Amino acid sequence: DPNSVLFDSESASFAIYTTETHELVGMAGLVHVDHVDRIAEFFIMIGDQRHRGQGFGTEATRLVLDHAFIALGLTSVRLGVFSYNPGAVRAYAIQFAKLGGARVVATVSGDAKAEVAADAGADYVLNYRAEDVVGRVLDLPGGGGADRIVDVEFGGNLAQSIKVLKPNGVLAAYASDAVLEPKVPFYQLAYRNAAVRFILVFMLPEGLKARGVADITEWLERGELRHTIARRFPLRATADAHAFME
Repeated sequence: DPNSVLFDSESASFAIYTTETHELVGMAGLVHVDHVDRIAEFFIMIGDQRHRGQGFGTEATRLVLDHAFIALGLTSVRLGVFSYNPGAVRAYAIQFAKLGGARVVATVSGDAKAEVAADAGADYVLNYRAEDVVGRVLDLPGGGGADRIVDVEFGGNLAQSIKVLKPNGVLAAYASDAVLEPKVPFYQLAYRNAAVRFILVFMLPEGLKARGVADITEWLERGELRHTIARRFPLRATADAHAFME
């Protein structure tokens, strides 16, 4: 559908929707398209949990790769972390924050995830299924509360996030699967002078993305980032890799 595609010289974004009801399922596409070296980076996001595991992502991946290799004539497409994979996001967010000098509190749902968070460098790891996370965060040594919150479930965690967010704090989120249309308590946020930021990396200003790339590249060159790899796939099996993630 031409009305569902956005193009510029360095990107191509496609809307994913059901053929029966035309319900929006997510987005997929290419960013950082380099027509000289003939490479690009692939992204995909399936928003609602109920649409995952039904093959939408697999089909979208095949179509976008066809566009990349056939229509654009690219020879290489890179595949990064899927934005809805909270475990991967958590592990890197912890490391980025620590490298930036932050004290990090990670919340997890089990022992295996706690081990990953601790290995990534979190100063405190709290199991939200077994502990009073709000109480623990507010009682942290040296002053409780959070200056910055990176949340993978905005609506589901909003009430708790507000309780621990310090005045002038920032709540950054990119997903809200449990509560698709959360009710926002305006005055609770206003009285904290809080900033709420919605993050979609491929829509960030180019200058901000360039700063992030530069920082990550420097950390990689120094060997300061650790990576947890569940499984490896060849490029020709990109669709299989997406199915594995689903």
